[in-house]
Amino acid sequence: MKVLEVTALKKSFYAGEEGRYIHAVDNVSFFLEPGEFLGLVGESGCGKSTLARIVTGLLHPDHGNVVLAGDELRQTPFPKAVYKQMQMVFQNPQDSFDPRRTIGCSIIDIQRNFGVKRAEAQQKMYGLLDRVGLKSTLADRLPLEISGGECQRAAIARAISVSPQIIICDEITSALDVSVQAQILELLEDLRDEMQLSLLFISHD
Repeated sequence: MKVLEVTALKKSFYAGEEGRYIHAVDNVSFFLEPGEFLGLVGESGCGKSTLARIVTGLLHPDHGNVVLAGDELRQTPFPKAVYKQMQMVFQNPQDSFDPRRTIGCSIIDIQRNFGVKRAEAQQKMYGLLDRVGLKSTLADRLPLEISGGECQRAAIARAISVSPQIIICDEITSALDVSVQAQILELLEDLRDEMQLSLLFISHD
């Protein structure tokens, strides 16, 4: 069974200064199967990030359907239970973290939001940091106190902390050095194989 299917998604924005509508997403359809790594490639400004925000319930489409594990998602933002199954990793990892919370606390918080007890969430947090190649000492650092590559690894650790079926990766390597990009891709492939993750990888490259 398809874990995610989107059909005929459309989204337009009104450009007041120009007096016209801009079609950011126009009749896009695709699906993800269990364990699939699907690439969505397009030039900057073509609507990739808008599509990602629709698929994750951050934007409501003008037309079309998002179906997760056979259930159509109509309400936006999606019900909380959806985010147990589907997580998103953003382009700029520092901006996706609360700047006042340590990396460790942010990974604990998302687990706590889904009912995991604090002691269990903390223990799992250290294991997640190790799994994505980070030292345990980074748990006490703020997002702006670590490198972009380290922060993106932490964002991946946070995403997999709730054992989702799907991860949406929105330009997650575009701000990183080429060597770090390769390491992040290798990490995602390893996690895909270990956890049977389905990944939608959005990129301009």
